Amino acid sequence: MKRLFLIVAAVFYLLGGAEGLSFGATYYVAKNGSGNADGSRAHPWANFSQAVDNLKPGDALIIKDGVYFQPLFINVSGEPGRPITVKAENDGKVIIDGRGLQAPCRVEGTKQKRVADVELSGLQCRNSNIDVVRVHFADRIVVSRVSAYGASPGISDNAVFDLAGASHVTIKDCAASGRGRVLYNAQSCDYVIFRRCWGKWMDFPLDIWLAALQIYGTSHSIVENCVFTTNSKRDVTGITVIKQTYNEAADDNRIYGNVIDGFKMYGIITASYGKRPLSGNIFKDNVIVGSTYGFGLRTGGTVENSTFIDASSCSFCVSKSDPGLPLYGRLKGSSLYKGNTGINLQNADSFKESENNLFGFVNYYRGLPGGRADTADAVRYALANYGKGAYLIPAVLSRKAGQTTGAQVLYRYESGVLTNVPLWPWPMEERIKREAGCSVTWENGGGLWKTLDKLYPSAAGRKAHAGN
Repeated sequence: MKRLFLIVAAVFYLLGGAEGLSFGATYYVAKNGSGNADGSRAHPWANFSQAVDNLKPGDALIIKDGVYFQPLFINVSGEPGRPITVKAENDGKVIIDGRGLQAPCRVEGTKQKRVADVELSGLQCRNSNIDVVRVHFADRIVVSRVSAYGASPGISDNAVFDLAGASHVTIKDCAASGRGRVLYNAQSCDYVIFRRCWGKWMDFPLDIWLAALQIYGTSHSIVENCVFTTNSKRDVTGITVIKQTYNEAADDNRIYGNVIDGFKMYGIITASYGKRPLSGNIFKDNVIVGSTYGFGLRTGGTVENSTFIDASSCSFCVSKSDPGLPLYGRLKGSSLYKGNTGINLQNADSFKESENNLFGFVNYYRGLPGGRADTADAVRYALANYGKGAYLIPAVLSRKAGQTTGAQVLYRYESGVLTNVPLWPWPMEERIKREAGCSVTWENGGGLWKTLDKLYPSAAGRKAHAGN
């Protein structure tokens, strides 16, 4: 039996063990630590740099509660199945403050020596002189339950979360707000996931292109169940998928189940410049409320089962970003509700739309022939019951009993697959309320929902009432 146990244990070790189990050492850093300590729980280190220098594949670094005015710079690697883990001992109780002098948190290699297999969790980072959280030249990185506030207000192109030259990176259950040209940026990356990220865009001093989340020259990414809002009057876009002339591609991205509320430019835009158009990008189950332009299709893309509410100019705008590139697109199964123009087609090589419902527009179509294969039924959103959260439920058509139209953003997507796990209340609700002073879930704190009562059939859903 002892021999069998040893064999099983050895195989388990070689296979990487269970998720999150890496068979390494555990070290500690604390405000009252010492450079002469051994890094144990009883004798923690004081400096992040000393701790990082000692980390090997499979090791974990636990940071004790407190405000730290030193940068966390991770330039060492784990191994597949044996990541290096750095986390707060208590979720959200570790604050790394750059004081405008340094970047609080970096997982960063170089083109010649990349960093790989690192996991960060539970941290709060703020006040950077560049980006707040950087993941550059890195592979297989997981950042979870990390909040970040306040990139540099200077002239440089800074984001709150900035990914560059990275691959297979997951940013999940994170929060971003404060200054930043972009809250979440993935530039020249591949296989990136942004999952259940929240952002409130606040300010950036330069008159340049601004966005909550940007997929920039990045392919095979997934953006799922993110919520972005702003109270700024600046021309800010919610989600951008774009390729410039110097980018190789921005193809095969999946943008599923996101909510973009109150942006004064585009809710979502996809565009391409230079050598070739984008291909394979799919946008599904997205809700855009109160933008000047709901969705800007300026290169190839497929939009399905989405909801566009109160776009002051046009809900769905089709025009080429680059006149030398073809534009092929499709809009299907979506709800377009209230505004000046429903669908505005300026130029396209092929644009197909079907099974959409448009209601409450001055001009239902511009640039398209009449007699479209859509409906124009009055829709019912239960705003009195749910508030803006009603837009996350497919609308009921007035003249077709039992038929609905538009997006559903009630359950979690996981790697592009819709699950039966409720999305609401928001996973980082209490952290965001405590740190940013606003609610993602509840209307009385600036969020979306008046109540979740009777929204879900499960016991968990039934007990979720307004204000909880």
